[in-house]
Amino acid sequence: MTEEKHQEPIEYKLLIEFVYQKKGRFFKKMRYPVQNKPFKFGLRVKNIDEKSSPNGKINNLSISTSGFGAIKENRDEKFVIPELNPGQEIILWWPDELTTILKGGLWVDCSVEPKNIKSETFITFQYDPNCSKEYRYKDKNAWGNGLFIRGELEQQQAKTNFLMLLLTAFVFFDGVWGLDIIFKTMFSWSGWLLSQIGIIFSKLGS
Repeated sequence: MTEEKHQEPIEYKLLIEFVYQKKGRFFKKMRYPVQNKPFKFGLRVKNIDEKSSPNGKINNLSISTSGFGAIKENRDEKFVIPELNPGQEIILWWPDELTTILKGGLWVDCSVEPKNIKSETFITFQYDPNCSKEYRYKDKNAWGNGLFIRGELEQQQAKTNFLMLLLTAFVFFDGVWGLDIIFKTMFSWSGWLLSQIGIIFSKLGS
């Protein structure tokens, strides 16, 4: 009798990135999520292989601190990864907004499993926006990466500093030129600009 050769699972490469938006209709882009502030989040999944990737699923998402006394928050949602052509990507948005008590440097991870785990394997990659590089994740059929959550008090302090800077600028400009002159000049420029736009449209219509 001849022994059956063990066939290694076919590997597929996926680039995964944690993405987020702040709550509200306008200016949804945000540099950092903020502690105790709701934000929409999801995972951008991109096929960076030379072959099409199979269906799969993402589950067991968790966000945690590190070191002694680490705190871990688990998310129970499960998501299906569709078949992706080479270079194709999709964003899987979580249905509910996330609000976390955690702050600072955190770790987000999850399992990323193909439909047929016996014959297929996902090799996942992290993306570092600071140096625009991709890094292979250490485990197969899993993914993880760092995440920064800005502290609520730090966010309030940043807003206060901005308002103080704005107030200082107003006081300075008022002392040098006077706010009434500044606003009159701004309105004058705005009126001139609108008149020029009106002239352009009138010429196009004639």
